[in-house]
Parts: sequence; C-alpha cells; structure tokens
Amino acid sequence: MTFQTFEEALQYIESLQRFKIMPGLERIEKVLSLLGNPHNQLKYIHITGTNGKGSVSAFLTFLLKEAGYSVGTFNSPYLVSFRERILYNNKEIPKKTLVDLANKICQTVDEYNKTSKDSLSLSFFEFTTALMFLYFAQKKPDYVVLEVGLGGRFDATNVVNPVASIVTTISKDHTHLLGNTFLDIAKEKAEIIKPGSFCVTGLIEDPSARDYIQKVCKERNVKIISPDNFRYNLIDSTLKGQTFDFKYNKEYKKLKLSLLGRYQIHNASIALATFLELFPDTPEKTIRKALEKTSWRGRFQVFDRNPLTILDGAHNPDAVKKLAESLETLGIKKPVCLVGAAPNKDISGMAKEFLKISDTFVFTRAKSRGMDKADVKASFLELNPNIAFDLSELPDSFDLARTLAKNKNKTLLVAGSLYLIGEILTLS
Repeated sequence: MTFQTFEEALQYIESLQRFKIMPGLERIEKVLSLLGNPHNQLKYIHITGTNGKGSVSAFLTFLLKEAGYSVGTFNSPYLVSFRERILYNNKEIPKKTLVDLANKICQTVDEYNKTSKDSLSLSFFEFTTALMFLYFAQKKPDYVVLEVGLGGRFDATNVVNPVASIVTTISKDHTHLLGNTFLDIAKEKAEIIKPGSFCVTGLIEDPSARDYIQKVCKERNVKIISPDNFRYNLIDSTLKGQTFDFKYNKEYKKLKLSLLGRYQIHNASIALATFLELFPDTPEKTIRKALEKTSWRGRFQVFDRNPLTILDGAHNPDAVKKLAESLETLGIKKPVCLVGAAPNKDISGMAKEFLKISDTFVFTRAKSRGMDKADVKASFLELNPNIAFDLSELPDSFDLARTLAKNKNKTLLVAGSLYLIGEILTLS
C-alpha cells in the first residue's frame, strides 16, 4: 500500500477502527521496534488527567518555546485539522511529511505481516502515535509535550520514560474503560509515573485518588509537586483576559493570561510548576510573555461578539461544573446553550450541571461523532421537564441558537463535546 496524496493517507488513518479501543501496549511496542525505536531519542513531559490536558500542554509548549527550546507537541482530539495533533514549534506536521511517514509505517507493517506468523494491525491512535514518534525523531526537538489519548496504563504514548509526568485532575469520564471509582481511574493514570522523573499534579479532590498518586510516587522514588507545594490565586477575570498570583519557590505577581475561563488559572499553574522545576532560573519576563501568548482553541473561546458566543469543550460533569464557575465569575447568567455530546458520555451527570447554568437549550449532535440529540434531550427533560428546548442538526442548530440568544439579549454558550466545537469552528 502506497499513498500518493495527503487525502489518501488521511482517509486510511481515519479508517483504522477509530473509536474501537484495543487495550495493551504490545502492538505499539512492536511497530516502534520495527521502526528502530524512534521514541527513545527524546525528552518527554507526559501528561494525563481527566480535564485540562490540552490546556496544560499549550501552556508548556509556549513556555518552552519562549525560553528558547524547540518543542514537539502531541494532542488529541483535533478540532478542525488532523495535523493539529502533531506540532513542531506550534506548526502542524507538513502534509508531505505525513504522507511519507504513513507510507513508512504501512510498508513496515506489510513486510512484517508477510514474513511473520503473527499479524500486526494498528488502531487509529496507535498509528497516529507511531507517526508522531517518527516525525519528532526527525525534527529532534529539545522537549516533547506528550498528551495521553485515554487513561495512561495502556495508552499508546505510555512507552516513554519522561523527565516529568503530570496528572492534571481526576474525575469521572470514560468510566466504561477506566473504572467507576476515582481510585480505579487514578490507578490507570498513575501508570505514566516513572522512576527517574518527577510528578506534578493539579488539585485532586478525591482523597483515595490523591493518596494513591502519592503512594505510587513514594514507591517509585519520584518527587511529587502538588498544590500543597505551589500556590495560585485569581486576581481578576474579564472577557479581555485574566490576572493571577503564583508562588513556587518564588512569587510571581499579577501574571496575565489571554486564555479565558477560571479553570485556566489552575492549568497554567500546573504547567508553570512543571516548567520551573525543570528551569528554575528562567527570567520572569520570559514567563510573563509565554503565559500571555498562550492560545488554545475551543476552551472558553470567544467566538463572536454579536451575540457574545462562547465555545467550550467541557464534556463531562466536572468540566461543566468548572465552566459554570467561569461563567459566574464573569457575571454571565442564563445563557442560551447549544449542547451536544459524544457517545458513552455521562450525559445525565452533564445535564445536572448544565441545568444549573441555563433553562434554554438547543440540542444537536456533531456529525463526526455525536450522541443522538433525542437522547441528549431526554436526559435533560428527565431532570427538568419545564426547560425550553429545540432540536436541530448543524448548521441549522447553531443559527437557531444564535437567533434565540439575540432575541433574548443573552450570551450563547456552545458546549458538551470537542467534536461539536470543532464543527462549529469550521462554520466561521
């Protein structure tokens, strides 16, 4: 199999059992071995957590780049372009390079399957991860900011020995795969913590999860840095940006973020604690520039001003709860909500939190990966049969929600799914 164009390569990659999870590291380890173990050549900052992984990745990428380091970044899922997943110095992997590397992987797997008794086949995420490792082995960045796809233990990225591991948060999501308790989820995510590194955690509220992470770090002789060690305090939050104080060994007053959403103070602080542990002598002006420059689409993003339209990828109950806190901080009350969800999400738990935000909803679904909008509606009506609602497909649902917000002189909030946010972004 040989791809001639980017479109051919992408079509093949996205056909690889995209949403079927294949537990185990055997396949990714085998293909990387056949490719010469490209992942062993680089320094990694490995990031897991229920919420905030992408934002922490973005902050770290900008901090490293501003400090003069070259940086590879691996994120998931993408919003608009597949190539967003694999960045070198914040630039997407070139189409031709992607085609060449996809051909290399396919040829390697084909040759193995012709001569081996075993049959090697890769999932969508495994193929993408192998492609990423090959690309970064070519580019040789000083650091790779590596976001897990799901969980940690059996995630295809969990083949590296990082200089730092990060656990952003632990709450309930993907419970059908990671377990139904906070402790179960912590056990999966803690497996990215490796001897010879240090670990930074965000605010982990559940005691059993927090204690387990601490236990693993102690057993593996890994230094742990948590909000017990660093401090952050929101000073001001407006639609123009946010200001906060931060302390880890040294105080930093009135740091500015362009990213909105109260929860981004937490994410920025995790990234900053990690960065300062690696580079404690970084000039303060470098840190200030990096934090203010950091951008990350689809997370409390102001998409339009008439009506005020906010896009947020909150896709589990805890994320919706944090979204509500951000709206309250800005004084945004009872927005019109355009809501969709991906399959296998805790839509009842999300509905409970969304109903604290608003009583006017338009239910829709992302065409690429969306729960039936009627099922989403049913979960909301079961909790509150008196809400005002409409059902519609994109792009009509977005136009309907915009009209409702304008007529009511309200903010429009689009949330519930990163896949939904990605499709809204393509409408601009």
